[in-house]
Amino acid sequence: MKTGLQIKADLLQQITHSDEVTFSDSTLYKLLETVRCELSMEVAFIAQFEGNERIILKLAKSPDCSAPIYEGFSAQREKSYCQKIADGELPNIIQNTASHPIAKSLIATKVLSIKSYIGIPLYLSNGELFGSFCCFSSQENPNLAEQHVSILSICTQFIVGALERQIQQDALCVKIAGHIDQLEVDGLHQMVFQPITDTVRQKVVGVEALSRFGSSNERSTQEWFDQATFAGVNEKLELRALQQAISILDKLPDDVYLSVNLSSCTLQNPSFWSVIESIPLSQLKFEINANIPIDAVEVVATDIFKLKQRGARVALDDVGIGHNYFKLIQATQPDSVKLKRSLMCCINDDLARKTLVSALVSFASELSIVVTAKGVETKEELLTLMELGIYCIQGFYYAKPLSLNDLTKMLK
Repeated sequence: MKTGLQIKADLLQQITHSDEVTFSDSTLYKLLETVRCELSMEVAFIAQFEGNERIILKLAKSPDCSAPIYEGFSAQREKSYCQKIADGELPNIIQNTASHPIAKSLIATKVLSIKSYIGIPLYLSNGELFGSFCCFSSQENPNLAEQHVSILSICTQFIVGALERQIQQDALCVKIAGHIDQLEVDGLHQMVFQPITDTVRQKVVGVEALSRFGSSNERSTQEWFDQATFAGVNEKLELRALQQAISILDKLPDDVYLSVNLSSCTLQNPSFWSVIESIPLSQLKFEINANIPIDAVEVVATDIFKLKQRGARVALDDVGIGHNYFKLIQATQPDSVKLKRSLMCCINDDLARKTLVSALVSFASELSIVVTAKGVETKEELLTLMELGIYCIQGFYYAKPLSLNDLTKMLK
């Protein structure tokens, strides 16, 4: 076993290299694993006290350890090593549980085959007892000493900091989620509709449903969705938008489709499939954001195929001109792709961008995929796009997003 000074040096080198250690960061697991190995223990964990329960939050466990312990494992708090160490009924170090009457009598000693143990309480900066940082083994460990308690104490500085950041983030997420829920209750999440025009026929062929929040300009729609993603309620917000959007289908002419936005996560959410289960999809187009994790592409491609089989149209939204986008288009086979808005701005004056967009249009054409441009604001941009073979246009040049009343008047 290394000396205390050697262990301190190793640990500090690993856990002080970054000021941005978060509770979910792999650094925290590295810390647990380092402590476990250096102290020759089979298990290292961070536990939280919640009511009468002690719950394992983070765990590092040797591959050959057979103890039935896992993240989320809970036990009665008052009968746990963690609580008894916090209460002073057990010492921080137990080299051999068989020689300690209280440790020997605990249920955990038998269930987890604990022969040696080391642990310290975790106190938040406000003095609140949060839980504990502990290690144990199924073997006696006569080398455990007070210097190793000081090692755990050093580690708790970083663990507590990470825990408090996570607690603050969780509280912020709850606040954001509550604010978004209140917008729905107050009727401040509404939909507007931007026409999509076929420039060859000079006809509106579709409308995109877009969320708008409240009456102020303090936060953009994208910022609201970014906040929802941060708070873990983005899928819920997208499904609310979807439900609002599809409620106007009967207001649209039969030859005008309704386009709604979805992230790939929402597409994989069972609630999405429940929402669309009983509605005809022939007049719907689902715009899937092209920011799809690599490991999700195959599943998304399957879901896109299922939607198309049911009669819906599917587009990849926010498509760029890099090689990865070409691969994504080929893998998912959408009916159409919608180019990033940033590609449209002053494209008439950018030869390189025109060349790249032209390559994408040719590629899409080979696959019988329609290319749509959004964010088109000037006649020069429009003419350039038409020269490149893009005839489906969305943007202020034709129409801004409209209320349902204004849209129905326009379509008459």
